[in-house]
Amino acid sequence: MRISVISKKFLYYSLLICIALLSVHFRTGAGSASGDFNVIAFSLRATLWFGAFLLAVMLFNPRLFVIKPSFVALNRTVVVYSWPGFMFLTLFSTVFSALLFDVGVSGQDSKEGIEVIGCFAIVLVVYNLLIRDPYLVKGILVVLLCLPAVQILGVIFVSPEFAEVLGVNRDYDLIWYFGYGNRFVGLLGNANSVAFQCCVALPILSNLLLSRHDRSKLLWGFVKAILAIYGCAIFAMVFLTGVRAAMLSILIMLFVVISYLPYRQRLQFLAFGLVFGILGAVAGIDIGIFEVIQERLSQSDGRMFIWEYYIEKLALNPLGYGLTFENVIDLTTIQNASVEYTVRLTPHNTLLEAGVYSGLLGIILIIICLVAILQIVLSVLRRPFCGLNMWHKSACVAWIGLVVNAMFGSLLFGSWFFSILTAVILSAENITKDKRVA
Repeated sequence: MRISVISKKFLYYSLLICIALLSVHFRTGAGSASGDFNVIAFSLRATLWFGAFLLAVMLFNPRLFVIKPSFVALNRTVVVYSWPGFMFLTLFSTVFSALLFDVGVSGQDSKEGIEVIGCFAIVLVVYNLLIRDPYLVKGILVVLLCLPAVQILGVIFVSPEFAEVLGVNRDYDLIWYFGYGNRFVGLLGNANSVAFQCCVALPILSNLLLSRHDRSKLLWGFVKAILAIYGCAIFAMVFLTGVRAAMLSILIMLFVVISYLPYRQRLQFLAFGLVFGILGAVAGIDIGIFEVIQERLSQSDGRMFIWEYYIEKLALNPLGYGLTFENVIDLTTIQNASVEYTVRLTPHNTLLEAGVYSGLLGIILIIICLVAILQIVLSVLRRPFCGLNMWHKSACVAWIGLVVNAMFGSLLFGSWFFSILTAVILSAENITKDKRVA
């Protein structure tokens, strides 16, 4: 029994470290002007740590990989087995495409396939950990809440020279934490990723501000003040990224939170949101926040021509391209009017990316998966705002924001965040009523 407790704590804290490492994108080819292999960056890659974590689970407690199918919990079964279903469809599309176009599996697509398998394993492990101890959800969500703080600390303390040693943002010649279009890219090197993590953190932060703590009101008031300042900084970061999908996600999450709050807390939430918006905007004036927003909002959506391109490719082959995707479709020669892009342009939509990998059946599968999760989300949002319910509601709202972002982003089945939040939501369905409110 003692070994079981020790192994559970070891796996739990290892998981938290893996999640924390998602706050930085370590580039293994960065660290010198010539782009030599960076050992430090490689050793700190989140994907590598997740792989080591899953290996540790196999050694210490392989039963965490098991979730039995059940018609009683049909939504959970559908969600969990969507990953194997997607992998099977992708494998079929890979074989078909390889025979049809006489190509092999590409290296980048192989990496995507491995990450999908890893994300499936994470769903199983996190779900089983939370079923055994529902209170572990607090630590997981607190780490997700703190991810944007890493970007703030990076701006303050990480010099360009140290960033180069770590393999972070080597490609940017301006102030190191600003990238394409002078948009904030932080330690992730990508404005979309920064905004994405901010959207995950905001509902957790909001629910903490609305919660009550009877033991020490003075201390809790001080903590809320710190959280409020942090919330302003997160809002400023979202605006500085100029990511329109993130702004849309915030509006939708705002509506969802308001819909389940009591009248008094609803007014508090609106007040907090107004303060965050004003102070976040004021904090960003000196570093060009409005110039970034104006430039981004005045542009047409650059994804439309990408979507049209991939819809045409999917129409030509409704069975999908599988892991031969990048060997069949040249992602660096997509045309936009008279402009030819020489960068790698993926579908920028989770449904289209699922379709490219596994065909129209893959699109249907991911829609079924999202609907099944959404049914659980709606039931969780109807619960009282207290105890573990508060944390589960935070996960549900963050999941909604994540899905909205994914409609302009990458494949959900290959997202660590999607896997973790989905596991949290699935575990909330099975928690007894007395623990929900504790």
